[in-house]
Amino acid sequence: MSPVRFERFKILFTLCAAGLLSCGNQPLFDELATNRLKVVIKGTYESNGPRLWDAAPFPGDDSINDCTAPPDGGAGSPDEFMMDIAEIRLNGEKFANYRRTFRAPLDDSSGFFNDGFVYENDDVPDGLYTHVNMYIRKMIFDNARTYHKTGPGAWEYDEDSETIFREKVVKGFDFNQLQVNSYFDSLRVESGRINRIFPLVVPIEGGLAYSRQNGETVLEIRLVIKNFIKKYEYDYYSDYHYVVHYFGLSDWLRDVKADESDIGGNVIAVARAYVPGKTATVRGTVGAAINKYVVMIPAEKDINDYKLSGPAPIRPLVDPPKPPSLAGYSIEAYLDYFLAYEKYKEDYNIEFATRLIDDYEGNYAGPWEAYNDACNAFRIPSLVTYSDDSGNFSFTNVPVGRSYKAYYWTGVPGSSDLPGKVGGGNFTSIDETVEILERDAGSTVTIPTP
Repeated sequence: MSPVRFERFKILFTLCAAGLLSCGNQPLFDELATNRLKVVIKGTYESNGPRLWDAAPFPGDDSINDCTAPPDGGAGSPDEFMMDIAEIRLNGEKFANYRRTFRAPLDDSSGFFNDGFVYENDDVPDGLYTHVNMYIRKMIFDNARTYHKTGPGAWEYDEDSETIFREKVVKGFDFNQLQVNSYFDSLRVESGRINRIFPLVVPIEGGLAYSRQNGETVLEIRLVIKNFIKKYEYDYYSDYHYVVHYFGLSDWLRDVKADESDIGGNVIAVARAYVPGKTATVRGTVGAAINKYVVMIPAEKDINDYKLSGPAPIRPLVDPPKPPSLAGYSIEAYLDYFLAYEKYKEDYNIEFATRLIDDYEGNYAGPWEAYNDACNAFRIPSLVTYSDDSGNFSFTNVPVGRSYKAYYWTGVPGSSDLPGKVGGGNFTSIDETVEILERDAGSTVTIPTP
């Protein structure tokens, strides 16, 4: 072999050896093929042991004010949930740039409403991550129905609503298109620049301290969907006054009123992180308080951080009057519109504008800002479960080396409510010092009965 060819061979051999070995003397190709971050998405309020689905039908919202008695009796409840996610980011940085669509039946055996599904991703650099950005393209429930008005108080069924999912026509209504803004957002000058759903920002409780030294790290993202559904009415106009009765997420947090199409701010979510092998199981009982939500929060947190500051919080009663819409193109429709518009001008100039002139901050801006701040401050615990018919409960995958406080919610929320609203119950302490030591990894820790 000539000296030149020999030198080339040495260089090639050195480069190959360097490429096959990482800094830790582990083959680089093995590292590229190993995904150390596992992202799991669930559709439950609970981190494990979710309560069963409430019996249908789901409640109707007060936004149903036009077609209050559908001629066909109306849809009772949806049977399926569909979701289309464009990608997920951590702290705004790309790491799961993969589109994912899925369909989940609304039953207790559905994986999405139990253990969740794994979202494909690429490992991220070591570091601390505080929030997740979810780019949700569509959220759909089936069994939405369309009606049109045929006369005073009279409606006619048109068809089951249809939309596009996975590039095909499906039965259902994409309520995600209405979640861009909340009604509060629509009142602001910058409303056109507000987007609450693309991306949806999900806080990671306690943060994700990611290290590739761990064999696997789980990032669990929970969207509250199970037992958090309502029926709404959406208005639109062409030759007729049309309405769609559709199912969406409950307005338990941000109230939706009649003739409003902005329902944003009601996708309530939380994320948490843990390392398999560095977790424990925590068990206990709430005694006679059976079938209750049980939560655990970090010892340094205050349980009041997971409650609303007030019964609703109460939405301000200082809404600007809503302008009328032209319901068709007949002479009668135009006459009705002009009469309604004169009433609208009177309400706006005499009632609403006078309040603003008297005290803009106190009568309008202040109450709305306080309402929005209270809604923004609400959080759900990262560890939640549900006690059984004997009052027993169990938390799984609880990170060790930390101290917690345990509570149960005294109320029994319905199919469109969550714990945390004053008047619906209260958080009662089970144990103020649940200490999970490093040596408890892989074992079960029992909380004393209160």
